[in-house]
Order: sequence, then structure tokens, then C-alpha cells
Amino acid sequence: MVRVGAGLVGIDPSGTVKMHGASRLTAPIVHTAAVEARTPVGYDGTYVTDRATHLSVLPIGYADGIPREFSSQAGVEICGRRFPVVGRVSMDQIVIDTGAESFSVGTSATVFGPDGGAVPAVQDWARWAGTIPHTIVTGIGPRVKRSTA
Repeated sequence: MVRVGAGLVGIDPSGTVKMHGASRLTAPIVHTAAVEARTPVGYDGTYVTDRATHLSVLPIGYADGIPREFSSQAGVEICGRRFPVVGRVSMDQIVIDTGAESFSVGTSATVFGPDGGAVPAVQDWARWAGTIPHTIVTGIGPRVKRSTA
């Protein structure tokens, strides 16, 4: 008998086998704004911009499986570049600091995926949240639309 388990989504619990990820989580930008330096972001304004910048909102939050306990290294990929998640995770949204770049509403951001490079992996999100990859993939809630390729 072989128990495939997490291997179906590209997770090796032993950390000894290089596996290719099999899942991708994307979300469209639903709002973008140019803001001044010293603009507070998120609940309690825990993040404050250190320069004039552009912020983009993705409609995905802790109710959808984005861990609230992530580190300041967390990011998403937009148009081939990684941008940091800033402020606290809201129930249904996260904010991305895109610096000098302004993206239009509808532009797709990859929260995690198997591509590598600028695209974060499930393992990245697990490390940023201080957990295991299993928690990330099983935490994606029912509000997230699923499709197969």
C-alpha cells in the first residue's frame, strides 16, 4: 500500500523529495490607489508607508485561508514580479504595495503556485506563517472558486 496524501498537491512532508507543486491560488486586483508617505494600512494602521507608493487590494483574506500570522516577507506575484503584502490580513482582503507601479483593476495576482521565480510556493507561505504546507492548502476556504486545468 502507498499513501499518496500531500504528494497529490506537490508537498513532500519528509522534505527529501523535490516535488512539483500542483496548485495555484490567484486573485484579481479589485482596487488600486496612489498614496502618500506615512499612510497607515490595514487594521490599526500597523503598517505605515515609508514613501509615496501604489497599493492594490486583493479580495482574499483569512476567511479564504490566507494565514493571519505571516511574516513581513510575504508577497504575491503580479506580472512577473513579487510585491509585498502589507498591513494586517482582513477577513476578505489583503493589501499589496506595488511601489512605483500602478496596476489596473482586474489584473491577476498569484498568491501561490508551482511556477517558481517571483511566484511564491505553498512552502513559502507555510514558512512565512510559521506552519506546514498542509495547513496552507487545506485552509483554502469554500468561498474560493476552484477549477482544474
